[in-house]
Amino acid sequence: MTQEEEVNRTAALTDGSSRLGGCPRCGSVFGHLSGYPCDRDGDRLKSTFWTLCQVQFPAFQGRQNYMHTFNTRDFVMASGYEDYQEIVRDLCQSARYDGVAHMTVDEKIVGAGMSQRRPGAHVDGRFSSERGAWLHLCNNIALSPIPRMAIIVAASEPGCIVYPGIFDGSPRSDGDLEHIRPQFKQAVTLEGNRGYLFSPDCVHESVRFAVPLQRSFLRIALERFD
Repeated sequence: MTQEEEVNRTAALTDGSSRLGGCPRCGSVFGHLSGYPCDRDGDRLKSTFWTLCQVQFPAFQGRQNYMHTFNTRDFVMASGYEDYQEIVRDLCQSARYDGVAHMTVDEKIVGAGMSQRRPGAHVDGRFSSERGAWLHLCNNIALSPIPRMAIIVAASEPGCIVYPGIFDGSPRSDGDLEHIRPQFKQAVTLEGNRGYLFSPDCVHESVRFAVPLQRSFLRIALERFD
Protein backbone atom coordinates (compact mmCIF):
# COMPACT_ATOMS: atom_id res chain seq x y z
CA MET A 1 0.00 0.00 0.00
CA THR A 2 1.45 3.35 -1.04
CA GLN A 3 1.54 6.35 1.32
CA GLU A 4 -1.10 8.09 -0.82
CA GLU A 5 -3.39 5.06 -0.53
CA GLU A 6 -2.84 4.95 3.23
CA VAL A 7 -3.69 8.65 3.57
CA ASN A 8 -6.87 8.16 1.53
CA ARG A 9 -7.80 5.14 3.65
CA THR A 10 -7.24 7.09 6.85
CA ALA A 11 -9.30 10.01 5.55
CA ALA A 12 -12.16 7.65 4.70
CA LEU A 13 -12.09 6.13 8.17
CA THR A 14 -12.05 9.51 9.90
CA ASP A 15 -14.63 11.33 7.78
CA GLY A 16 -16.76 13.23 10.27
CA SER A 17 -19.91 12.29 8.35
CA SER A 18 -19.26 8.57 8.73
CA ARG A 19 -20.23 6.33 11.63
CA LEU A 20 -18.52 3.37 13.19
CA GLY A 21 -18.60 0.06 11.38
CA GLY A 22 -17.37 -3.35 12.45
CA CYS A 23 -15.02 -5.94 11.06
CA PRO A 24 -16.91 -8.13 8.55
CA ARG A 25 -15.42 -11.20 10.19
CA CYS A 26 -15.74 -10.54 13.94
CA GLY A 27 -17.72 -7.31 14.24
CA SER A 28 -14.91 -5.62 16.17
CA VAL A 29 -14.18 -1.98 15.44
CA PHE A 30 -10.51 -2.80 15.78
CA GLY A 31 -10.81 -4.88 12.62
CA HIS A 32 -10.69 -1.59 10.71
CA LEU A 33 -6.95 -1.57 11.40
CA SER A 34 -6.48 -5.03 9.93
CA GLY A 35 -4.48 -3.51 7.09
CA TYR A 36 -1.94 -2.30 9.64
CA PRO A 37 -0.08 -5.11 11.44
CA CYS A 38 0.86 -2.50 14.05
CA ASP A 39 -0.48 1.01 14.57
CA ARG A 40 3.11 2.22 14.81
CA ASP A 41 5.55 1.92 11.93
CA GLY A 42 9.03 3.08 12.94
CA ASP A 43 9.08 6.87 12.74
CA ARG A 44 5.64 7.10 11.14
CA LEU A 45 2.44 7.93 12.97
CA LYS A 46 -0.96 6.74 11.70
CA SER A 47 -3.37 9.16 13.33
CA THR A 48 -6.90 7.78 13.17
CA PHE A 49 -10.20 8.24 14.99
CA TRP A 50 -13.74 6.91 14.80
CA THR A 51 -17.06 8.55 15.62
CA LEU A 52 -19.08 6.77 18.32
CA CYS A 53 -22.54 7.28 19.82
CA GLN A 54 -24.13 10.45 21.12
CA VAL A 55 -24.03 10.86 24.90
CA GLN A 56 -25.70 12.90 27.61
CA PHE A 57 -23.49 13.91 30.53
CA PRO A 58 -24.69 13.78 34.15
CA ALA A 59 -25.46 17.04 35.91
CA PHE A 60 -22.37 19.21 36.40
CA GLN A 61 -21.01 19.12 39.96
CA GLY A 62 -17.41 20.24 39.53
CA ARG A 63 -16.04 16.74 40.12
CA GLN A 64 -12.64 15.34 39.18
CA ASN A 65 -11.62 11.69 39.33
CA TYR A 66 -8.37 10.43 37.81
CA MET A 67 -7.99 7.04 36.13
CA HIS A 68 -10.52 4.89 37.96
CA THR A 69 -10.00 1.29 36.82
CA PHE A 70 -13.06 -0.77 35.90
CA ASN A 71 -14.01 -3.84 33.90
CA THR A 72 -16.74 -3.98 31.27
CA ARG A 73 -18.05 -7.14 32.96
CA ASP A 74 -19.71 -4.99 35.64
CA PHE A 75 -18.89 -1.29 35.03
CA VAL A 76 -18.32 -0.55 38.73
CA MET A 77 -17.85 3.22 39.09
CA ALA A 78 -15.91 5.10 41.74
CA SER A 79 -17.95 6.23 44.74
CA GLY A 80 -19.82 9.40 43.85
CA TYR A 81 -19.62 8.73 40.11
CA GLU A 82 -22.34 6.12 39.77
CA ASP A 83 -24.25 8.47 37.46
CA TYR A 84 -21.47 8.00 34.88
CA GLN A 85 -22.16 4.27 34.51
CA GLU A 86 -24.65 4.68 31.68
CA ILE A 87 -22.48 6.96 29.54
CA VAL A 88 -19.40 4.78 30.10
CA ARG A 89 -21.31 1.63 29.18
CA ASP A 90 -22.77 3.26 26.07
CA LEU A 91 -19.34 4.42 24.87
CA CYS A 92 -17.64 1.08 25.45
CA GLN A 93 -20.45 -0.76 23.69
CA SER A 94 -20.36 1.71 20.80
CA ALA A 95 -16.63 1.05 20.45
CA ARG A 96 -17.27 -2.69 20.85
CA TYR A 97 -14.68 -2.77 23.61
CA ASP A 98 -14.61 -5.49 26.24
CA GLY A 99 -12.07 -5.65 29.04
CA VAL A 100 -10.22 -3.50 31.58
CA ALA A 101 -10.15 0.27 31.16
CA HIS A 102 -9.34 3.42 33.13
CA MET A 103 -11.68 6.42 33.22
CA THR A 104 -11.02 10.06 34.02
CA VAL A 105 -13.78 12.57 34.77
CA ASP A 106 -13.05 16.29 34.68
CA GLU A 107 -15.96 18.67 35.33
CA LYS A 108 -14.56 22.16 35.28
CA ILE A 109 -15.31 25.81 34.65
CA VAL A 110 -12.46 26.66 32.27
CA GLY A 111 -11.20 30.23 32.44
CA ALA A 112 -10.83 32.53 29.44
CA GLY A 113 -7.56 31.91 27.63
CA MET A 114 -7.21 28.47 29.23
CA SER A 115 -7.67 24.91 27.96
CA GLN A 116 -9.34 22.20 30.00
CA ARG A 117 -6.91 19.49 28.95
CA ARG A 118 -3.45 19.47 27.40
CA PRO A 119 -2.84 22.10 24.68
CA GLY A 120 -0.41 21.56 21.81
CA ALA A 121 -0.31 18.62 19.39
CA HIS A 122 0.53 15.37 21.17
CA VAL A 123 -0.22 11.68 21.58
CA ASP A 124 -1.07 9.97 24.84
CA GLY A 125 1.20 7.28 26.25
CA ARG A 126 0.37 4.26 28.39
CA PHE A 127 -1.08 4.54 31.86
CA SER A 128 0.83 2.70 34.58
CA SER A 129 -1.38 1.64 37.48
CA GLU A 130 1.75 0.99 39.55
CA ARG A 131 3.06 4.53 39.09
CA GLY A 132 -0.28 6.25 38.76
CA ALA A 133 0.99 8.16 35.75
CA TRP A 134 1.18 8.15 31.96
CA LEU A 135 4.45 6.81 30.54
CA HIS A 136 6.08 7.60 27.23
CA LEU A 137 9.04 5.23 27.52
CA CYS A 138 8.26 3.93 24.04
CA ASN A 139 9.74 7.20 22.74
CA ASN A 140 13.13 6.53 24.34
CA ILE A 141 15.22 4.15 22.23
CA ALA A 142 17.27 3.22 25.30
CA LEU A 143 14.23 1.55 26.88
CA SER A 144 11.94 -1.27 25.83
CA PRO A 145 8.99 -0.08 23.72
CA ILE A 146 5.72 0.49 25.57
CA PRO A 147 2.76 0.60 23.18
CA ARG A 148 0.51 3.59 23.59
CA MET A 149 -3.12 3.18 24.59
CA ALA A 150 -6.18 3.76 22.48
CA ILE A 151 -8.66 6.05 24.23
CA ILE A 152 -12.33 6.95 24.12
CA VAL A 153 -13.16 10.60 24.72
CA ALA A 154 -16.31 12.66 25.06
CA ALA A 155 -17.08 16.17 26.30
CA SER A 156 -20.19 18.25 26.88
CA GLU A 157 -18.80 21.08 24.72
CA PRO A 158 -16.42 21.15 21.73
CA GLY A 159 -12.82 21.74 22.74
CA CYS A 160 -10.60 19.10 21.13
CA ILE A 161 -8.94 19.12 17.72
CA VAL A 162 -7.76 15.93 16.00
CA TYR A 163 -5.22 15.78 13.16
CA PRO A 164 -5.88 12.65 11.04
CA GLY A 165 -3.27 11.43 8.61
CA ILE A 166 0.07 9.67 8.31
CA PHE A 167 3.03 11.65 9.63
CA ASP A 168 6.78 11.21 9.64
CA GLY A 169 8.49 11.69 12.99
CA SER A 170 8.42 10.47 16.57
CA PRO A 171 6.88 12.06 19.66
CA ARG A 172 9.20 13.67 22.17
CA SER A 173 9.67 12.01 25.56
CA ASP A 174 6.40 13.52 26.87
CA GLY A 175 4.36 12.77 23.74
CA ASP A 176 4.72 16.29 22.28
CA LEU A 177 4.40 16.58 18.49
CA GLU A 178 4.55 20.31 17.85
CA HIS A 179 7.69 19.72 15.77
CA ILE A 180 5.65 17.92 13.06
CA ARG A 181 2.83 20.51 12.88
CA PRO A 182 3.81 21.59 9.32
CA GLN A 183 2.71 18.12 8.14
CA PHE A 184 -0.89 18.54 9.34
CA LYS A 185 -3.23 18.91 6.37
CA GLN A 186 -6.56 18.43 8.13
CA ALA A 187 -7.90 19.57 11.50
CA VAL A 188 -11.17 18.18 12.86
CA THR A 189 -12.92 19.83 15.82
CA LEU A 190 -14.84 17.20 17.75
CA GLU A 191 -18.50 17.74 18.57
CA GLY A 192 -19.87 18.04 22.07
CA ASN A 193 -22.00 15.23 23.54
CA ARG A 194 -20.49 12.71 21.12
CA GLY A 195 -18.00 9.91 21.78
CA TYR A 196 -14.85 9.30 19.77
CA LEU A 197 -12.36 6.43 19.69
CA PHE A 198 -8.71 7.47 19.19
CA SER A 199 -6.10 5.08 17.84
CA PRO A 200 -2.86 4.92 19.88
CA ASP A 201 -1.22 7.24 17.32
CA CYS A 202 -4.08 9.76 17.22
CA VAL A 203 -2.61 13.28 17.25
CA HIS A 204 -4.80 15.74 19.12
CA GLU A 205 -4.85 18.83 21.33
CA SER A 206 -7.18 20.83 23.55
CA VAL A 207 -8.14 24.34 22.51
CA ARG A 208 -7.94 27.52 24.57
CA PHE A 209 -11.33 29.11 25.14
CA ALA A 210 -11.95 32.79 24.43
CA VAL A 211 -14.51 33.05 27.26
CA PRO A 212 -15.11 31.08 30.48
CA LEU A 213 -16.89 27.79 29.80
CA GLN A 214 -18.47 25.08 31.93
CA ARG A 215 -17.40 21.75 30.45
CA SER A 216 -17.52 18.09 31.42
CA PHE A 217 -14.87 15.77 29.98
CA LEU A 218 -14.60 11.98 30.04
CA ARG A 219 -11.64 9.86 28.90
CA ILE A 220 -11.54 6.06 28.90
CA ALA A 221 -8.10 4.54 28.35
CA LEU A 222 -8.27 1.01 26.92
CA GLU A 223 -5.90 -1.70 28.12
CA ARG A 224 -5.89 -3.43 24.75
CA PHE A 225 -6.16 -2.41 21.10
CA ASP A 226 -6.54 -5.50 18.92
